[in-house]
Amino acid sequence: MSLPQYKKGGYLAAAIGSLIGTFLLMYPGYFLGVGYVKIFMPNATLDGFIPPFLSFIFGWWVGQVLGCWLSLRLLHYHRAARTARLLAMLTPVGIFFWVLFHIFLSNWMGRNWNQLDLLAQLMHIIMPITVCFTVITLGCYARFLAQQNTFEM
Repeated sequence: MSLPQYKKGGYLAAAIGSLIGTFLLMYPGYFLGVGYVKIFMPNATLDGFIPPFLSFIFGWWVGQVLGCWLSLRLLHYHRAARTARLLAMLTPVGIFFWVLFHIFLSNWMGRNWNQLDLLAQLMHIIMPITVCFTVITLGCYARFLAQQNTFEM
């Protein structure tokens, strides 16, 4: 007896699984990086930025791939592993463009607004929204690419 297979595309499952996995590993990774800097690098200046940033990026990458794969696998969609592999390849590109977007946005906002407190608060609001948009876009695009019929010999 086999388990039932869903015939739908699996885009919603890929997007929600990616989103949940990302936020379950991204922020704990960031806080572990901050803890590492506080304990082992108490006098760090610019060097103290690297461990939290790398753990944030690594948590995003691993969480998104595992969340997408797990949601598609638990719901018995076809090509869950292919979607996860494609997502693992697409995520660094998406993160790179997300970082570029935030650099340009913060520079533009810093030039046009003089209130640094408002700028910092606004960036704390914009960051999770843009992360959600990027994660959902990457998850759906990886699912779309995985659904394409390919010639296999």
